[in-house]
Amino acid sequence: MNDGSETRMTDADVVALVERYLDGDLTAEQQSTLFDRLRLDERARTLFVHTITRAAYLSELLAQQRSANVEPVSRSDSPRSGETRGCPVVDLSSPNPVDLPAPDSPSGTSFGWVEMRGWLTGWGGLVLIVVAVTAACGLFWMGRDRGAELANRPAPSGAAPNASSRGAIQEVFDPRSIYLAAGSVRLTLPKVGYMLVDGPADVDLVTPLRARLNRGRIRVRVTEKSGRGFVVETPDGEIVDLSTEFGIDVKEGKNSGIVVFDGAVDLHLGKSAANEMGRIERLIGGEGVTFDKAGKVDRVVSIVTGNVATYLPDDEATPRPRDTVITKVTDNLRNEDTKKFYEIVPGGLGEDVLAYADRPMHEWNGLTRDGIPKFLIGADYVKTFSDDDLRSDVTINVWLSRPAKLYVFFDKNLKPPQWLESGFRMTDQVMGIDLGPWPEIGRTVRRGVGPGECIDHSFRIWERVVKEPGIVTLGGNGTYNAVRRCPERSPYMYGIAAVPLYLEKTRSKTTRKEKTLLKEQPITSY
Repeated sequence: MNDGSETRMTDADVVALVERYLDGDLTAEQQSTLFDRLRLDERARTLFVHTITRAAYLSELLAQQRSANVEPVSRSDSPRSGETRGCPVVDLSSPNPVDLPAPDSPSGTSFGWVEMRGWLTGWGGLVLIVVAVTAACGLFWMGRDRGAELANRPAPSGAAPNASSRGAIQEVFDPRSIYLAAGSVRLTLPKVGYMLVDGPADVDLVTPLRARLNRGRIRVRVTEKSGRGFVVETPDGEIVDLSTEFGIDVKEGKNSGIVVFDGAVDLHLGKSAANEMGRIERLIGGEGVTFDKAGKVDRVVSIVTGNVATYLPDDEATPRPRDTVITKVTDNLRNEDTKKFYEIVPGGLGEDVLAYADRPMHEWNGLTRDGIPKFLIGADYVKTFSDDDLRSDVTINVWLSRPAKLYVFFDKNLKPPQWLESGFRMTDQVMGIDLGPWPEIGRTVRRGVGPGECIDHSFRIWERVVKEPGIVTLGGNGTYNAVRRCPERSPYMYGIAAVPLYLEKTRSKTTRKEKTLLKEQPITSY
C-alpha cells in the first residue's frame, strides 16, 4: 500500500497525464498507462473527471472573469466573519492561488460533484467522457508543423517518463502550429500559464516563451514567474508580457488589437516615417489599442466578454444571445486622454463580479446577505473606469439594442448630478462593493465571498425606462472635494447595467425595427 506522499505523487501524475492528453501530447505508452490506471482506480477516474470538466467550457477563464453565467451565492455558502464583517489579511507578495481541491480530500465531495459523482465516476460515464474528449481533440488539434497528425506521434527526444520517478513526466517543449476552424480551445503553456483560442485562428508555438498569432483571437494568462517575458508576435508588432493577462486580435487586412485585463505589457511597434527605430508602448490593466505596421495606435473603446473565450470588439458583437441589451459603449475622451476600454458583460451581473475594467480587485455584491436585488441578477453590465471617479467632464454613451430598463449604481456619499436626477428615478434599492486587497495603498485584506461579506462602500440604484432602442448619454460623476485617505470614504465611479424591458415573445416581433432604430436613433443628453 502506498503511503500519503506516494498517493499525492500518483494524483499529480494522473492530472499531468490527463492535461497532456487534452493537449494531444501523450505518447502511445503514456496513453496506455493512463487508461490502465483509469480502469483500475476509482480515485484516478475522479481526478480525470475533475480535470476535463475544468478544461471544458473554459472554466478557468470564467473563474478569472467572474462575470459570465453568474448565479447568486446562497447564505450557506458565504463565510461568516462576525458582526463587524472584517476581512482576513492576505499576503500581497504571493500570487493569487488557483482554487484547486486538496489531492487527499475525500473523493466523494472534493470536486463538488456530489449529485453527479455516481455516474460520472462509473465506467459508463468514463467511456462517454473519453469519447467526447477524443472527438474534441480530433476536431481541434491538427498536427505538428502545419498538418501532421498529433495522435500517437512519437515522443520527442528525452520526453519519455522516468521509471525511477514512478511515471513523472519530463516537460520538453514541442513546437507546433494550431489551426482552429471554429469554436474555442485551451492550450497549456508549460511553466508559463495557458492560452485560450477562439476560431477561426492560426497560432504557432515557436519556443517555450514565444508564440506567433497569424490570425484570430487569443487570451493569454501568465501564472508562473518563469513565464514573464512571454512574447506574442503579430503581423503588426510584438507584445511582451510583464506578468499579466491580455487578449490579442489579428484580422486579415485590418489592424491588430491588444487589450490588457490585468498587469502590464510592452507593445513593440514597427518602424515608421517618424521613428526609424520603432517604439515601445506600455499598456496596463484596463487599457487597449489597435496598431498597424506603421506604428499607428488608436484606442479600443469597448469590448464584449462574458460568454466568449477571449473577447469581441464592439463592432463584431451583434446582439447574441437573443436577449443581449448593451452592445456598445463610447465616450468623449480622446486617445491623448486615455487608452482605457469599457468591458461589456452580457448577462453577467451577480455576486462577486468585477466592478471596473481598470481595478481587478473591486467586486459588486449585495449590501446585505439578502444579496443583489433579484431584478439585477443576470443583467448586462458595464465595467467602467474606477479612475473616472474624479472626472466631471466625461460623457458615456450606452448603446441599447432593444427597449430596456437602464440602471446606474451611484455612490451614496456623492450629490447626484443634474443628468442623473433629470433622466433617472432613484429606487429604494442599494448595491455594495467589496474593495478587496489594494496594494497601491497598502490595504491587505482578502475579498469576501458572497453577499454582505466585506462590504466597504454602498451605492444607490437609479432606474430609467428606455422604450426604444438607441443611445443614452450619461454624464460625469460630479464635482466635489475629496481627500483619498481612507478607501471606505473615497468617492467611487458609478456602475451601469440593463435588462430587457419586454418579454422575449414581444421582442421577437420587433427585431428588424429595433436594428434600424439602433442605427438611426440620435444621441440624447440629459
